Amino acid sequence: MIKKKRRRNALFFVTILLINSLLLAAEEAELKNIRFYQKEDRLEVTIEISGEFGFETFSLIGPKRLVIDLSPVYSIKALPTINVNACGVLRIRCGQFKPEVARIVFDLAEKVPSHKISRVSEGLQVLFWQEEQVRASAVVPEVREEAQVPEKKLGEKPAPLSAPPAAKAQPHVLAEKKPAFLRLQGGLSLFPIALVSGQKELILYGEAGSLSEKYKASLNLVFGLSAARAVKVKEKEAKVGADFFLWSLNHKGLFEASIPHPFIPSSPRDLAFEEKLSNSLFQISAFFLYPLLEKEKLNLMIGPAVGYAFGKLTTLEDFNIEERPPYSSEDLILTDTVLIDDSIGDFIFELRMEFNYALSPRTSFSILTSLSYFNPKINNLGKRAKFISFPLSLGFEFRL
Repeated sequence: MIKKKRRRNALFFVTILLINSLLLAAEEAELKNIRFYQKEDRLEVTIEISGEFGFETFSLIGPKRLVIDLSPVYSIKALPTINVNACGVLRIRCGQFKPEVARIVFDLAEKVPSHKISRVSEGLQVLFWQEEQVRASAVVPEVREEAQVPEKKLGEKPAPLSAPPAAKAQPHVLAEKKPAFLRLQGGLSLFPIALVSGQKELILYGEAGSLSEKYKASLNLVFGLSAARAVKVKEKEAKVGADFFLWSLNHKGLFEASIPHPFIPSSPRDLAFEEKLSNSLFQISAFFLYPLLEKEKLNLMIGPAVGYAFGKLTTLEDFNIEERPPYSSEDLILTDTVLIDDSIGDFIFELRMEFNYALSPRTSFSILTSLSYFNPKINNLGKRAKFISFPLSLGFEFRL
């Protein structure tokens, strides 16, 4: 008997738990539908939600969006994308952002509309309208106060109902947070012209000879780290930031020497040789980029950058030769060279172009190219070098 009683109790508790689970499941909120209605210069969007829910709203720029997060909402039956193209709203998108959060995104036009969010019996209502010089804002849901019905005492006439107070929809403008960006990138830099060239005089065997020098770089690796913040310029999202670059500078020295003959006057001999050289340059710069093209996922920006570049450049200090009879050009043998590392540094100027493709709301694939000019002095040559380059780097930009 005791065992049967325990089994009945266990069965009773299991039944209660199942009933509670079913009740809780029945009370879970669901995003059922999203519909819109345009009337003159206003757009009314109704978000149908069943069950109890809370919501948070915030704005994003680049591209411009209004976001509403509903929670706890575990199920979505609404269409994932609804094209609108009215009152500054391009489209409405929804999806399961987290297991318990449904996210609704309003893609907005360049001229951001004003909006107001209110709770209604069906769920939420969002009103959009256009005004001049508006900023994206979110309004605290209006609070609807119900009229209090006074108690009727025995023998008293019912008191007239007082008019319900006006709904206190207190607008609360969210402070527009200017997003920050962090970008990691790497690529190649093309140097289309010689870095520097020069000519030295050689005195040998009582006659004057010459040494012609030319230093060239072709493709070199470049790596960069950038940090930036968005700024509003003429209602567009521009960028102001700073970056650090590491350049590999693999270049080649090309030399042509005219060497006097040891016995025959005015009979110079020619000697040509080259050296493969390797250095590194560092660059710290500040930049400003202004958008030329802004689409839903594409962004093209252009602007100047200025900074300071420094490092070392290897040049030829001296060279030694060995001569053999009959002392022709073919009998000149280069035995060794003496190289020197010159410390260089100067301001660097750039005209940049940046292309971004959004992979997610916080991550973009970026392509950065520029025309770069750097004009440091080479002490060993007594001349200034012309570092004209076209760097092209690929990377990922993260929105913080």
